[in-house]
Amino acid sequence: MVSPMPIMRVCTLVPAYKPIFLKDLLACLANQTRKPDRILFSDDSPDGSYRAAVLEAASAGSLAGIDFQVVDGPRQGAWKNIEHLVSIWGGSTEAFHVMLDDDFIYPHFYARHLYCLSSGLFSCSISRRWECGESGLPLRSQPFPAAVEESASRFLSIDSDVAFSTTIGECKNWFGEFSNAVFTADCAGILLEPKIAGISFAGLWDLGAFVAASLRNPICYIQDNLGGFRRHGDQNSSRPFGLMMKAAVIGYVALIVAGWKLRKIDPDKARRAISNMSLVIDQWYGAEDDVRHFAGLVASMGGLEPEPVSRFEVQWEKFLSVNGLL
Repeated sequence: MVSPMPIMRVCTLVPAYKPIFLKDLLACLANQTRKPDRILFSDDSPDGSYRAAVLEAASAGSLAGIDFQVVDGPRQGAWKNIEHLVSIWGGSTEAFHVMLDDDFIYPHFYARHLYCLSSGLFSCSISRRWECGESGLPLRSQPFPAAVEESASRFLSIDSDVAFSTTIGECKNWFGEFSNAVFTADCAGILLEPKIAGISFAGLWDLGAFVAASLRNPICYIQDNLGGFRRHGDQNSSRPFGLMMKAAVIGYVALIVAGWKLRKIDPDKARRAISNMSLVIDQWYGAEDDVRHFAGLVASMGGLEPEPVSRFEVQWEKFLSVNGLL
């Protein structure tokens, strides 16, 4: 049973693009046992169809009793739309939730997250989520660290050492995505300037934001499955040779370097992680003109010597700038 809710307001930020999953999204929000205090939709659809669909659903009562607003998106890509939403929200509530419009949250999502965030000094709360098919049917779980999987605690406090070591250091994102996390208001700057130790984590914005938040205060990890990541054909992860997946894969190297520089990943683990990512980049992108130079560059970083690390940072910044990801 959920304890009486402390006073903490949350705004849901929806970077909207295609209204195909809007009905499910609105049902998820409307059926919360503790509804969001405000919902901001940023319509990034090319023809304004998302705004029209939201207003039509609202007139039918789907958003009854919920304060909501639809604004025009920047139409410069998904990440720019998230930045746009964070700027418009502007710290107006104590917490915010970036809800991708094709994912799910289950009825106790906000009740559990706000309870956790109010129970201690945390930067964000992250809950387990299922990986679902397009229909929403849960298909599989995430691979969790043994200490997490075997813990009898429903809520875990994850400090920055554990956050970096078990995700970046292992090249495994067991935290998930923005949709299954709620941030406190003072973490907004992390999303507006996505860098750690001066190194951009563009491409891995969600995982980068989580570990960056852990540098401020611990993460409250909720062992309950409170949402679902929907797999479908029209998302970046289904296009392994697309720009965003290339940035995500190489972005792991950037985060490894940042974690090593901050001494959040020990040198031996950092070397192993870089070696693993070198193999992945070579196997996947060794023949891709725009990123194949990273294969040899990352391979040369195995000793964490200053010169190849510095060359990687320069090339990473150039890649992001050329592709409009900064």
